[in-house]
Amino acid sequence: MPAAIEAERAILGACMLTGQAPEIQADAFYHERHQLIAAAIQQMARKGIPIDLLTVWQALHTGDQLNAAGGAVYLAELLEVVPNADNLRIYEQIVQQKYHQRQIMAS
Repeated sequence: MPAAIEAERAILGACMLTGQAPEIQADAFYHERHQLIAAAIQQMARKGIPIDLLTVWQALHTGDQLNAAGGAVYLAELLEVVPNADNLRIYEQIVQQKYHQRQIMAS
C-alpha cells in the first residue's frame, strides 16, 4: 500500500513544534497511531487548546488513547524526526498524495 510514514511522522512532530494542526484529514494518515494523534491534535485546535508535546500527551492520556498512539516515548520521538517544521504543508501534500493512491487502489 502506498504510504509515506516518515512524512506522517514529520507532520505530527511539526504540529507539536509549531502549535499548528494538520490541514489534512486524520484518515489520510496510513498508520493507525498517526491517525489517532492527528485526530487528537485537530480536536485540540478546534477547542482552542495549545498544541505541543505535553498537551498532546495529555489529550491522548485523558482520552485513554496514549498506548494505542505509541506512548509518551513515541510522541517525543516525533519531535526528533522533523527535518524542517516550516515544511509542514509540503509533508501534508506527500501524505495526501499517498492517501489518494490508496483510495484509487481500493476502488
